[in-house]
Amino acid sequence: MKFLLDDQTLFKNLEIFDNDFVPEELLYRDNQLKSLEMCLKPALKGSKPLNALIIGTTATGKTTSVKCLFKEIKEQSSNIIPIYINCQIYNTHYKIFSEIHKIVLGYSPPTSGISQSDLFDRIFSSLAKKKKILLIALDDSDSLFTANSMVIYDILRSHEIFDNLKSAVWCISQKNKMYLADDKVRSIFSPVIIEYLPYKFKEIVEILVKRAGLGLYNNAISRESIETIAEQSFDLRNAIESMKKAVLLAEADSVKAVQRKHINSVFNIEDKEKNQLEKVILANLKNPIESGDLYKKVEHIANNYTKFYRTLEKLQQSEKIRIVPISKQKGRSSLISIKR
Repeated sequence: MKFLLDDQTLFKNLEIFDNDFVPEELLYRDNQLKSLEMCLKPALKGSKPLNALIIGTTATGKTTSVKCLFKEIKEQSSNIIPIYINCQIYNTHYKIFSEIHKIVLGYSPPTSGISQSDLFDRIFSSLAKKKKILLIALDDSDSLFTANSMVIYDILRSHEIFDNLKSAVWCISQKNKMYLADDKVRSIFSPVIIEYLPYKFKEIVEILVKRAGLGLYNNAISRESIETIAEQSFDLRNAIESMKKAVLLAEADSVKAVQRKHINSVFNIEDKEKNQLEKVILANLKNPIESGDLYKKVEHIANNYTKFYRTLEKLQQSEKIRIVPISKQKGRSSLISIKR
């Protein structure tokens, strides 16, 4: 039966596709996680953690990495208080310290009638008294190196006022903007810099496959559909959201698997564009040509070799082209020609 009943769904767990979902296993970020664990290690021995500056473009796993690690800290250590703060939401010195106050002391401070210095004293005197180590992650922190750089300074200088107090700051930012900060902020911060590069196409595909396995029932989406979504998406976050939308469209049609029309709808792809790459490939086959040379001619449309090769296979299966393997001095290639 190819159609869903009214009470059926393709989702095992819809939350798997939420932006704030934190997976048990974070793929392709082993080196970055090891660097973060190195920064954390002193705290596990009762000492001050290392400061860190975590940089990279959007949707590269920066925030998810920190949240994964903070989740482990909460489960395994009662001596470390990890606090995650989004500086787009808490965008002033007072708002940031109010959020720290709420987590450390268990309640929000008054919205008025309390100075920043009193707020500071309440937070860090409590930490010193309880002998807790404070680890704060400041996400979207680009502005902290200009307008609010004293936030970092005030947190890290707390040990000068309260004996045996240990605290560290992890800033999550798109770029390294430390050069914009005050000299004394740069001096006291001195972070370990951890860089996150954009995910490669194959990595995005495998992450989507993993999410589909966790969040969808078997055969709800094919690998080919996942690869198409990865090709059309501009980053991992967009790819995950687009897969979710495609599955919801399939559900709305009461079918048991995502179809190409659902993906086309998500990305607003018109039917006439579906075979654009096929047409361009065929137009460049007036004479037999090696696969590598052909790819160079169509790369601006194919975007990646996987999509190009898959299109060649489709054309071969429909008997529109002939693919003949050839040997070369530097490896193997294929000779592509029109099948007449």
